[in-house]
Amino acid sequence: MTEETAVQLIAGMAEKLGVEIDAAEELEQARAAQQKQREDDVFRQPPAAEVEAPAAMEEVPPAATARADG
Repeated sequence: MTEETAVQLIAGMAEKLGVEIDAAEELEQARAAQQKQREDDVFRQPPAAEVEAPAAMEEVPPAATARADG
């Protein structure tokens, strides 16, 4: 069942109980609240494409060579 259908179904039941709701507005508010909750989440894994290597990782020192005398 889609979100739109679910909200319309609830609006129909609410109407039978004498409560009038705007299904489209309720769905919009629910989606906005869900988006805000996602944004407020403490930890979010960044997409791999947006992850940048730390500056220290960008400059890799040359490999050490073994000394012949030692």
